[in-house]
Order: sequence, then C-alpha cells, then structure tokens
Amino acid sequence: MKKITLIGLCAFLLPLVASAQEGEVAESTEAVKLRTVEDIYKGAAYRDPFTKVSAKAGGMSAAAVAEWDPADFSIHELDLKGIMRDKTGSFAILTDRIAGVGFVLRGGKLYDFKNNRIEGVTGKINVAQKTVYLITAEKDVQTLRLGEGEEDEESDAG
Repeated sequence: MKKITLIGLCAFLLPLVASAQEGEVAESTEAVKLRTVEDIYKGAAYRDPFTKVSAKAGGMSAAAVAEWDPADFSIHELDLKGIMRDKTGSFAILTDRIAGVGFVLRGGKLYDFKNNRIEGVTGKINVAQKTVYLITAEKDVQTLRLGEGEEDEESDAG
C-alpha cells in the first residue's frame, strides 16, 4: 500500500517539476539601485532630539555668542521654534532672529542660552493653540504662534 501511494505521489509531482524546469527565466538588464537610509527613513532631515541644544548648533560661532548683548534683547525679535512637555510641565523654545541665540520659556520665566533669567519678561504657553504670550515689565505684549515665522520667511523668499 505504501508503494502504491509513493508511486502515485511521484506520478503526480513529476509533471509539475518538469513544467517548472521548462520555463525560461528572463535576465534583467536594469541596474539595481541600492537604497540608502535617507531613502527609507525620512526623519533624517530633522535635528536629532537627543543632541544638546546650543547656539553653536544653530549655526552661530562661539565668538558671536560671546558678543550677544542682553541690553539689545527685544521680545519682538523672537521666533517660536517649538513647544514641548516634560515631567515638570510645558516649555517653549524661542530664537532671536537677529542674533540667532536661543531662549527657553519655562514656568512663566524666560531664560537665555546660558540658562540666565531674562529679568522683566514673563510669559504664558497655550499648548492647545500652539501659542506663547510674552509680557515685559512695561506691559508690552508679544504673541507668537508656532510656524508663523516660517510662513513669513517662505513668502519673502518666493
């Protein structure tokens, strides 16, 4: 009985194997393009979130950072770059569009790139509206919206 089953199985599979061997395989003449990390992962164009944020990373030299004068500071020259949250609360990252130095608004207080408090400036972050409000001691108010400065730069370039 086992011989008959084995012979029947061979008789069934033999035509399948023969037809598979008869078919021709076409050779491709196209060059194979190797894929790079940039082809697969589109996030490579963005800044690494685990690197330390510094003025030098933003393109300023150490000499330019040293030349920055807090007396020239104005809340009207700031751009909102991001709003984030951590276990202590929300904070906003801002940059001075003229000097290029960075600032952080945390807990209602504004700090410069050296983590020194900017006296006379307070602020509020509205995460839901992606908005930051800065207020000086003279009651001067500046409202910054996330992405607003980038749209202005694109329209100027076009």
